[in-house]
Amino acid sequence: MFYDEFIRLCNERGETPTAVTRIVGVDKSAASRWANGAIPRGTTMAKLADHFGVTVGELLGYEKSESSKDRQSEVAEVSPVEDGLEAALEALRNQPGRRALLSATKNMTEAQVLRMADWIADLTGGDKD
Repeated sequence: MFYDEFIRLCNERGETPTAVTRIVGVDKSAASRWANGAIPRGTTMAKLADHFGVTVGELLGYEKSESSKDRQSEVAEVSPVEDGLEAALEALRNQPGRRALLSATKNMTEAQVLRMADWIADLTGGDKD
C-alpha cells in the first residue's frame, strides 16, 4: 500500500522515486526496497510525508487525501485499507501485548512515536534507510 501511494505522489509531482529519495536524504536503493514491500522507518516516513505535503497516514494509505476522496467518493466497496484496518483491530482485540503497546503510545508525542517505530524496525529487522 505504501509503495502505491509513494508512486502516485511521485507521478502527481512529476518526480522520479530516485529523485525523491535523494531529496529526503536516503539511499537511492531505498526505492527498490520499498517496491519489494519494505516500509520506511518513522523518520524517513515523516520526511516523505512532509515532502509530499500529506500525512503519514495518507502516505501509508490509512487516510485518504482530499483529492483521493473526491475521486473515490462513489466507491461503496470495502477498500484494502479498510480490510487492513479491520485485521489490525482484530489483532488488537485478540493479542494483549499489542493492546499494551498501543496503549503505551497514547500519551507520547509524534516524535516519540516515530522514535519508537524506528526502534521496533531495528528490533525486527525492518527497513534500514
